[in-house]
Amino acid sequence: MPPAPFIVGVPRSGTTLLRLQLDAHPELAIPPETGFGELAARFDGRPVTPTVLLDAITELPTWRDLHVERDALAAAFQEHPRFDLGAGLRAYYRLYAAAHRKDRYGDKTPGHTAHMDVLARTLPEARFIHIIRDGRDVAASLRGLSFAPGDGGIAAIAAEWRDTLWRVRRAAARLPHYVEVRYERLVAEPEAVLRELCDFLELSFDAAMLQAHERAADRLAELRTARIGPDGVVRLQDGTEIVARTLQPPDPTRAGRWREALTEHDVTRFERFAGGALLQEGYVAYERPSAGTTPRVSVAAKNPAMRVVLGRQSLGALGGTETYALTVARELDRLGHDVTLAAEDFGLAADVATGRGIRVARMDELPSACDALIAHDLPMAATLSERYPDARLVYVVHADGWDLQLPPVVPGVVDAVVACSDRLAARVRALPLEVPIVRLREPIDTDGSVYPKALPERPRRALILSNYLQGARRRLLLDAWGSAGVECTQAGSPTSMVVDPRAAFEAADIVVGKGRVVLEAMCAGCAVYVYDQYGGDGWVTPETYPAFEADHFAGQATVPPRRAADLAADLAAYSPEMGVWNNELVRSQHGARHHAIELVAVLRGPHLREPDRAEVVAELARLARASGRSELRIAEFWGRMSAAEAHAAQAEAHAAQAEERAAQAEDHAAQAEERAAHAEERADGVERRLGDAEYLLGTKRARAGLAVGRAADRLRWRS
Repeated sequence: MPPAPFIVGVPRSGTTLLRLQLDAHPELAIPPETGFGELAARFDGRPVTPTVLLDAITELPTWRDLHVERDALAAAFQEHPRFDLGAGLRAYYRLYAAAHRKDRYGDKTPGHTAHMDVLARTLPEARFIHIIRDGRDVAASLRGLSFAPGDGGIAAIAAEWRDTLWRVRRAAARLPHYVEVRYERLVAEPEAVLRELCDFLELSFDAAMLQAHERAADRLAELRTARIGPDGVVRLQDGTEIVARTLQPPDPTRAGRWREALTEHDVTRFERFAGGALLQEGYVAYERPSAGTTPRVSVAAKNPAMRVVLGRQSLGALGGTETYALTVARELDRLGHDVTLAAEDFGLAADVATGRGIRVARMDELPSACDALIAHDLPMAATLSERYPDARLVYVVHADGWDLQLPPVVPGVVDAVVACSDRLAARVRALPLEVPIVRLREPIDTDGSVYPKALPERPRRALILSNYLQGARRRLLLDAWGSAGVECTQAGSPTSMVVDPRAAFEAADIVVGKGRVVLEAMCAGCAVYVYDQYGGDGWVTPETYPAFEADHFAGQATVPPRRAADLAADLAAYSPEMGVWNNELVRSQHGARHHAIELVAVLRGPHLREPDRAEVVAELARLARASGRSELRIAEFWGRMSAAEAHAAQAEAHAAQAEERAAQAEDHAAQAEERAAHAEERADGVERRLGDAEYLLGTKRARAGLAVGRAADRLRWRS
């Protein structure tokens, strides 16, 4: 079968323009949107009969636009003795192409970005063409339309544009045939782009494609769910009106129209949600002019190799934030950038970083200049901002419980914020701070975890990897699972510190935890149960993953609390397939390398610093450092208190065990005394009986009897 183009992309990205251009080729017919991806997903891996598929296709909302009669499609289905889903869909495409006197077919459905994998399996001839347009132009064109995502606003469109790029790129890594087209280049150099696409489709170039606008009205007029007027306005059934720009030749001036169509507030709002993705795609971020301010682009935007400083106030304990910093530092170094990990306080995390070959420096050992900064707490954000006023500062937020883990709300300090969950992004958006918020996924080092371990049919060992789970909530889990034969062990401070959990994961079937621990255990191929002192959501599965990931696996994505009966029921729902699911989810969604690539795009963004803010920043740095040291001391105090409480609890347990052993010893002593008394009584009885025997032997009758017995014995010996 010849290759078939499948055009995908965010709506209003130029999918219709590209469809009409390819459809103008004398050999190729591409229908309006089919929506067949939903059918492919519904019947994937399942047998389907012609009747069932015919009903499914004719029930699609796009059926009226497909221009094939039901009876004709039913007859085409009957021509396939070995009918399956691919044969059925292919039958429709061929009927449509034949109606236009063409031999080859294709598809243009923007929503197929969610179904590329299954379409590639169902129709191996599919070759996917992903058209990408500046998201701000997409927002300018899509805002307010009935088919816009969410509420149709800028934020929803930005999130959809960003997430679609992310989703398609991951699917593309598994596709045999995939290519990307930029809308901006398509309208500026249509012939060059179309020639490249013809090569991709094994199709000879035809100049008719450059005149597609001349017959665009006729091709759009076949839509039964819309009407196109002589003024070129397409009117949808719900009353929505869209200007059909495809009736004119491609217009390069359409690229960048967001500068006139969107307000400054709109642009800022879009970049808050998708600024990192814009920069990664090479689109220039908006620079807002203001009085007394000179917009500048940092050296990082010009020099491919960046000097990056990652700052963390303390590199003592090895928690989630420190692990993130170590992971990102290693990946940025592998990408060729010069990376320094900076801190005021050193400890275990600094030792681990040094052991991994990461350059670690105290504040007086930092390089004299750098291009970009990454801060993980407010004190370090203020300190680095004061030290390197010309460097772009990106703040990575890891938690929302401590004020010092949120970015400073002083304007002109932070250039962008990276949030690794929707929950954290929402917390930052609630701050009185105008700054782009880039939503990335938590990075996990997936090297060496391609083949997950095999889990048993019935779980035997559960590892509780938590610094916080204790008391009644911990006992609830131990009782519910222990009674089912699952051996539960716990690791984590204050009783113990796990530097490298891989060995512990290898010995466990189930890992119980929250946050980053969840992803690391998933990567190891364990079944993972989200449960901790502050909440519990249950098993991570492909179905629960999106909500759990949006919540940063904090155990607060679901409303009802986990009761004892729920814990027992959840354990019964365990499946050995969970390990394979989890490993694939982490490898496809959380690879550290991809996170670093996206982070580089954020670091290379524009930098804007108001010179008259220098004194404010210096004072902020001083106050933040003082506050940070106080919170560190408080945290250390509570850590010692927790450790003391843990040790006291252990001592109490040992004392209780000693008391129990003493009580058992007393019981044994009492039993021994009782047995001794019984022995004395028996000895007294024997002595009494012995005395009676001696008395008996001393009687005359007894002596006579003995004499007679001895005489009888002598007679027997003689005989």
